[in-house]
Amino acid sequence: LKDIGKIILEDKEKISKLQETRLVVRSIVSSNPIGDEAGWIKARQSILTMTIMSENLRSASSTLGDFKDIFESFLEGKSDIKSVNIFLSDVEAFVKLVSNAK
Repeated sequence: LKDIGKIILEDKEKISKLQETRLVVRSIVSSNPIGDEAGWIKARQSILTMTIMSENLRSASSTLGDFKDIFESFLEGKSDIKSVNIFLSDVEAFVKLVSNAK
């Protein structure tokens, strides 16, 4: 899961950087004025949102990657229910993030 998440995040970051260059930077440095300002603003917001999503997915992926360790620790009596509840709230946040991304 961690490896898949890492690959997806790397791809998302590459796409975001390429879109930033293609849609935003080229428009600003071009000698021609930006034709569709509303479209440009929407594209810029989309790129910023993608960057934020990448960061959130990276954090969530890390949290989910720790699931096995936390679960084993709980079964062995090395962690308490509070730790498990904190982890479960992180998982819930991840599920909401993924649901919102669809």
